[in-house]
Amino acid sequence: MKKDNKGFSLVELLIAIAISSIVLMALVMLITQAVRSYTKQTALAQIQSDADISLNQMSKNILEATEIKIEKLNGDVTIYTNKVIEKKNSTEVGIEWGYYYESATQQLWYINSDKSEMSLVCDNVTSFDVRISKDSIELDTATIKSIDRNPQIVISLGLQRMNEKRIVSRTFSTRNQLNDNITLGKSVTSVEGDKEDVVNTLKVGNTLSAAQIIDYFTDN
Repeated sequence: MKKDNKGFSLVELLIAIAISSIVLMALVMLITQAVRSYTKQTALAQIQSDADISLNQMSKNILEATEIKIEKLNGDVTIYTNKVIEKKNSTEVGIEWGYYYESATQQLWYINSDKSEMSLVCDNVTSFDVRISKDSIELDTATIKSIDRNPQIVISLGLQRMNEKRIVSRTFSTRNQLNDNITLGKSVTSVEGDKEDVVNTLKVGNTLSAAQIIDYFTDN
């Protein structure tokens, strides 16, 4: 009498395990790739959103700027765009308003010049740079021959989200004619205690240092 063998042989079992393992590995790889792609797209979308919000806010201030003052020192960058007169202890004081990038904390702030008021614009900012387009100025070697009344300001904002990094740059023009109200540099005190005046006003006839041309103007 012939017996009915309903079980699996060892070879069949091994083949089934091998096929199942291959299918499972392919499924895991597919899911992992999908998660990575979703995470990357989410991070890039967040970066773009943060960049749009920050740069749109700055564009309004630059558009209505009554002055442009750019200061760079030890990785920190400040751009002031407006000055208002406030009364302090019955004395009128000119307070400047603008944006301050603190490289140590990677934070971008909207501040006043005495830093008594600060509001956070964006965090996880890997880099922040402000430059004047070279198309807005004509130089004779390092001496200013002419400068546009409505210069173009180039702002670059580097952001990081979930290990994704991106630098977004935009160019803005001022609506007001700034004339001589554009200054570069910051007065700093040396180790010896002497005041080093490195401020330079963009004015026809003034001469820029080589460092200022490199640090404050675009390459083009």
